[in-house]
Amino acid sequence: MKGRFLRAPAYWMIPDGSGHWISDGYLDFQSERFGCVVSMHPFSLNNLSSVPWFLRKLINPNGPHRPAAALHDELYELRGVTQGRNFTRKECDQLYLDAMLSDKLAYFDALPKDAREAIKHHGLNKNFTYRAEMTDRWVAYLLYAGVRVFGWVYWARKIRNHH
Repeated sequence: MKGRFLRAPAYWMIPDGSGHWISDGYLDFQSERFGCVVSMHPFSLNNLSSVPWFLRKLINPNGPHRPAAALHDELYELRGVTQGRNFTRKECDQLYLDAMLSDKLAYFDALPKDAREAIKHHGLNKNFTYRAEMTDRWVAYLLYAGVRVFGWVYWARKIRNHH
């Protein structure tokens, strides 16, 4: 199962020494698996990708899986409760995998107009112009396995207050 991004925000690093980032807009992912759109609100706080230091030679924490990681981080912060749905931890992890395996072109189309124009200006749009998975399959499944095995640690934390 896959899906596609409908909207993707920019992320700004917060100089807190903890690697947190904050979104400036909505992140919307249309899930084929669950038949719904999962939407994260502007100003969502996340760390984008928790790749352990010993894997960083293989997997860039700033790789193409970042929007999927942002979606996953926020779902974990909310303990899966969003928009009248109550996703289990496993379902949140499945959404992460599906988002990583969504296609590059759909992600490019979901970016704000200014971001698309800047990407084109720098000639980087070639990275998005074909219908290939955003994240290499082996990377997506390795990251998915990581959250399945170790995600319970973060899932068990107290839910952050949202307004």
